[in-house]
Amino acid sequence: VLVISEYVEGASYDKAIEIFNPTQAPVPLQHWTLRVARNGGDWTGTVSFPSVDLGPGQTFVVAHPRSRFAEANMTSSAMNFNGNDAVGLALCDEVVDVVGVSGQEAAVAGVSKATKDHVLERKAGISAPSSWAASEGSDADDSQWVVRNKNAHTLGVHQALVEVPSSDRRGETSIKRLRW
Repeated sequence: VLVISEYVEGASYDKAIEIFNPTQAPVPLQHWTLRVARNGGDWTGTVSFPSVDLGPGQTFVVAHPRSRFAEANMTSSAMNFNGNDAVGLALCDEVVDVVGVSGQEAAVAGVSKATKDHVLERKAGISAPSSWAASEGSDADDSQWVVRNKNAHTLGVHQALVEVPSSDRRGETSIKRLRW
């Protein structure tokens, strides 16, 4: 299952969403879409992905066509969201992972209006999608997100905790922090 790993709501058209495959198997993107709910409305803006597999530990970045993000794998004019719009990742038309609240500039990790003019980066230990209420948090400790300056993105690279087979003879696995 994929997750939104980074949300960039920067100046002008600098808008992007990064998705991440935290699993150990390729995930076909053609069953997934990005959705945008604008200004208190329903899910209307839709971005369809190409018929490719997202490999284990890989990211895929969708940005606005007029953004400055060379890291983008594809662009879409639907990525014209702002701080009071929600962005969702949907599997077969069911939204499973969400950033923000449509119609509100949401607080994240105790930062007021963090969905406007900020970068939200998913913490390394998060490997499953969740509702916004479960992920936003009231402070830095209970939030699934790290709030950064709007120019401090790391698009195309996501730090994650993954299980890696150990080299010992017992066949145990260990958790390691890797940057993809």
